Amino acid sequence: MKRVTDKTREILEAIAVVVKSKELKEYADSSVENFASVVLGGRLVSAKKQIESTTNLLFSIPDILFWDKMKCFLCGTYSDFNFQKKIFEKFSEEEWIDFTKRQIHIVNEIEDDAKIAYFSNLTKSFAQNFIDLPLYFKLAKALQGTTREELRYLSTNINRRESPKDIFMMSLMQYGLATSYNLYELNWSGSIAPDIIDFTMLAHCMDRFAIDFENEDKYSYDEAMLKLVDLPTDGLHRGNHQNDQTIEENKI
Repeated sequence: MKRVTDKTREILEAIAVVVKSKELKEYADSSVENFASVVLGGRLVSAKKQIESTTNLLFSIPDILFWDKMKCFLCGTYSDFNFQKKIFEKFSEEEWIDFTKRQIHIVNEIEDDAKIAYFSNLTKSFAQNFIDLPLYFKLAKALQGTTREELRYLSTNINRRESPKDIFMMSLMQYGLATSYNLYELNWSGSIAPDIIDFTMLAHCMDRFAIDFENEDKYSYDEAMLKLVDLPTDGLHRGNHQNDQTIEENKI
């Protein structure tokens, strides 16, 4: 059995073509049903043409939810044709189809409008060469698994040196967004030192390139591309904690 059916391939290619269309932004205000009809019917050719009525199409709830998310993602990400070109010029034609397929799977799994916006931001970050492709999909995978509330907690507390061992941090640890470590087995008094819970560099990337993207009061965006393979696995504030411990030891 073929992994990709002819019909699935047709849909993948239709969405891949849509992203390359100059007219995409013109459909931002159309209904979900009409948008899906335009994409699947291959009629995204001129923003001036009236979209045919789709009242005769039968959509199930999963269909409506999927196309609502896909419309928000495509129109929210590819609002400018020059920007669109930055994305698809990164790939060969076959690579572009594969990239689109992976994006469709992610959009389908995301259950929240806010997270669709975060995924849109993440895609913009990739288009502008702020992050490489492995980091893009690693963050997207973490985005799928976490809740909106967990991501907002991350964004609000990302700069805290001391993070409580609460349910939010424990959940974020499952996706590589938080870590725990113990700087020493025994502290100066001889009692067992508590584990330190801290956000990871991956969490920093999630906030900077997805959740709070383009917040220039918080982040700058003029650095070289970040690569997944180069990210440290330690907590963001481990160095500060080590300095604190050195100070305590010097007091003895």
